[in-house]
Amino acid sequence: MNVSLRTGVALLAAVLLVGCVVIEKKSLVVIVPPNSKEAYVYYTFEGISVLDSGKSTLDRAKTDVDSLKKGQLNFFVPVAPPLKKYCRFENLRYFSDPDRPRSLCADRRMTILDRDKFAAELNKNLNEFLAQQWMQLDAQGIRDEIVSMQVKSRQPEALQSAKEFGMGPFFKAISGTVELASLLDLESVKKLQEATKNEFGWLRFEEESVRLVLPATPECAQRIVDDPQSQVWLKEMRTFVEPIELQKCDEGLAIVIGKQGSAIQLVFSDDRAHRATDEKELARHAGSPPPVRLPDGTQANAQKLIEQFIAEKIK
Repeated sequence: MNVSLRTGVALLAAVLLVGCVVIEKKSLVVIVPPNSKEAYVYYTFEGISVLDSGKSTLDRAKTDVDSLKKGQLNFFVPVAPPLKKYCRFENLRYFSDPDRPRSLCADRRMTILDRDKFAAELNKNLNEFLAQQWMQLDAQGIRDEIVSMQVKSRQPEALQSAKEFGMGPFFKAISGTVELASLLDLESVKKLQEATKNEFGWLRFEEESVRLVLPATPECAQRIVDDPQSQVWLKEMRTFVEPIELQKCDEGLAIVIGKQGSAIQLVFSDDRAHRATDEKELARHAGSPPPVRLPDGTQANAQKLIEQFIAEKIK
């Protein structure tokens, strides 16, 4: 493999992502309505602060706060230009939550205008990336690489590094997928490699859910679903995303996120230290935003805003 996935992610992060702001809690809501081409996305940032690090400065943190306003899905990584054409971003809104010690917050709504085309573009990019990375490897080599990534992702410093690049949620999602992929046997890995040559649909929007499919033999997929370790994996992943289940499917193993009548919700907390002395100045730079008021006049926090969004979109 010329460039490992881990290295590629780090390079992407170094170029594109903020480094002087720590966001205490990120929440993401995805609603995939039935009988629609669209998908609705809403995310909140709570406790936006200056990172307490020797490399952090207030001026750089102000620049990072400004960059959050760009039309991109800041919860994970910036949306690649080929995908942005299928998205409509509303303006990022800063607000304060006086009940939080770190009161600066923000929220944003986004609509995926054509979820099937969005998924097709994402899958095309993923197939091209994996085909290039695996070009010179046989199935055993790919399996060894996956296991190596699994070992590295379990190191405490790996998550810490991801947080430093602002990529904690992305790391959580990728490392969870790698954990499952490490359970694939050699015949299933061969299916994994072959899939990249056949425009495979790894990510799929379905009515009220999102499905991530890993090619595998029927026997291997069933073994993984039945493995008690898979229940341990699901328990860990449910601290990050709900609802989520593992299923055997015609093509292998499916990670099913979402269910009928429910919104998909992801939550990620960042426990890195913040610089309390800079909080007021950072809030002033964000426009000294007031609290958000609900239609009945009551003050809203992030959780109430999430509940309002879900109630609007799920009838």
